[in-house]
Amino acid sequence: MKQISNLYPALIFVLGMLVYSNSLGNGFTFDDFPLVVENPVVTSGQPGQVFSNPYWPDRPGYGLYRPLTTFSYAMQYLIHGMNAKGFHLANMILHVLNGTLVYWIVFLVLGQAWVACVVTLTFVLHPVQTEAVNSVVGRSELLAAFWMLMSWMVYIGASKKSGKAQQQLYCVSLLAMFLGCLSKEHAVVLVGMLMAYDYFLLVKGNVPDRTKRFWTQDFKRHIPFVLVAVLFLGIRHGVTGGLFLSTQPALVDNPLAHLSFAGRVLTAVAVAGKYLGLLLFPIHLSADYSYNQIPAVMSVVDYRLWWGLMVCLAGIGTVVLSIRGRLAPEWGLGAALMAIPFAPVSNIFFPIGTVMGERLMYLPLLGFCLLVGQACQVLARRWEPVVAGAVVILLGLYGARTLVRNSDWQDNRTLFSSAVRTVPQSAKAQFNLGNALRDEGKIREALDRYRDALILYPGYVEVHYNLGVVYQGDGKLDWALAAYQKALAADSLHASTLHNCGVLLVRKGDHREAADVFRRLVKVKPNSLDALNNYALALHRAGEHQKAVELYLRVLELDPGYEDAAINLGFLYQEVGYTAETIAVYKRVLRARQDAYRVAYNLGVLLSRLGSPEKAVEAYGQAAGAMDERGAMALFQVGVLSQKMGRMDEARKAVEGFLMRWQGDSKMRVRAERLLRDLSEN
Repeated sequence: MKQISNLYPALIFVLGMLVYSNSLGNGFTFDDFPLVVENPVVTSGQPGQVFSNPYWPDRPGYGLYRPLTTFSYAMQYLIHGMNAKGFHLANMILHVLNGTLVYWIVFLVLGQAWVACVVTLTFVLHPVQTEAVNSVVGRSELLAAFWMLMSWMVYIGASKKSGKAQQQLYCVSLLAMFLGCLSKEHAVVLVGMLMAYDYFLLVKGNVPDRTKRFWTQDFKRHIPFVLVAVLFLGIRHGVTGGLFLSTQPALVDNPLAHLSFAGRVLTAVAVAGKYLGLLLFPIHLSADYSYNQIPAVMSVVDYRLWWGLMVCLAGIGTVVLSIRGRLAPEWGLGAALMAIPFAPVSNIFFPIGTVMGERLMYLPLLGFCLLVGQACQVLARRWEPVVAGAVVILLGLYGARTLVRNSDWQDNRTLFSSAVRTVPQSAKAQFNLGNALRDEGKIREALDRYRDALILYPGYVEVHYNLGVVYQGDGKLDWALAAYQKALAADSLHASTLHNCGVLLVRKGDHREAADVFRRLVKVKPNSLDALNNYALALHRAGEHQKAVELYLRVLELDPGYEDAAINLGFLYQEVGYTAETIAVYKRVLRARQDAYRVAYNLGVLLSRLGSPEKAVEAYGQAAGAMDERGAMALFQVGVLSQKMGRMDEARKAVEGFLMRWQGDSKMRVRAERLLRDLSEN
């Protein structure tokens, strides 16, 4: 075995940091917002919460459990807040560390330092890795790979030891695998990767003896790793309630999940060919490949199927020939290391949340790189200068493409502008670019993108909903209502659309229709206080008072301090002359919630009208705690009522407080100044 050159690890580190250096200026994009920036588990200041929550706290149906990844976000938030540069730096360092681990593993496997360097630089510089590194939530890929590679390296070290030292190293390897599983679920495939390594390179002897020995003697080494995988899956099931997606992914996210078994498999095989195309020619890269950028393959004569089938058969053939001893075992290991981590995300065996994603190639790329390194080693025996030159050129092109691609991840607009150019048939890319343009105030351009998305997918609920929001904000209520109705025609249970549609119908005075919409919303979200309150309000205005009262009381039973329901119920009671009941409702809310300032103000108004100035002053005094115009007005009312009761000092103090806080119209200020002069004269 040749002496390892210290130059290679240093070269890997420098080039890795260099090609990703411009990623430090990028911000947060796409899923970074719900999973990091707006994630209450991350920002709570209590990182320990991550272990009892699914990866998507508000979407347990996704069935994902990655507490260690979320924990890393939470710890960074405690250290430097939502500073995007810190999150990108952590991802970049993780990627370079993974490259370092790849170098040492490949060196130990192949015994050639220069080959290990070629493999590692291909892994680190390859442009397909840019999504996992630039997207903050790509951390799950990076962190899982780190622990998997660490586990593998320690496992290799254990194989060279014996006795207690070997047992200790195996325990460390098991722990690292478990940490990888807590980073991302696919780390369970490490069991298969280690088995492939054992079979092809660790177990010596001729082919029949090697196979027999592996299954009769060496396989037992992997049983603890299987148990670690089972343990993790049990924990995941306990937190998320399932092992797979509990809800079918939306058509726009993964159309393969909506195909027949045969259609899904045929299309997934075609997608496998597309993945290899990206690995070979990483030119046209995108953060999205969803509906309908990759049309379903429904015929065996589709050329995409044949290309994908050839890719799959080539991989299988390489493994089989290596098993039979007709190819060097390194070839079989490389093909296996591509196939094993790819299998769970291939959509062949079961549908996942997306049809295709470059980030999913982060670990399978290792097998591809190992094949590249093995090819270089074989070819260099005859054409060493040519191979060396080709490697330098290839790595230079990879690094340059990566450097350019990083800039696409600056923000959502740059990201999805790039995606729309690359995958123009993706309705989701068009939609997300529209959202980015809308957030920048470019409404007309956003509307154009929304319409393009609807041309590609007329039943895209979120697009219709967002069109409604834009029209509603622009005061085009009829257009907004039409957009909401189209959204509900595509998905009658879309909660956000039901809510906005109901609110809009109330504003238009269509109270009975609004009540019907809110009734449907309550079925979707039976414990939503907002939905129940709005349903009650629609019934109230439609004249169905008894049903409205029952719903208001139900809301207040669930949350005794819910102000909106209390105020609405108070107005209803006053309409039918139930003044005492109104006062009782207000007082119950104020007992439950001291900062229910709107209720306190309304109680003050009511008590003042009833000729109870002392009780009214008490209510207004509580309402004055609000640091807004209502709170200031409460002080003015205290001053007026105190003057009438002859409490001049109390009145003067209240009016002075009002004048210090009032930022409203000048007429009210003049009135207060006149009152203050009268109080001073007295």
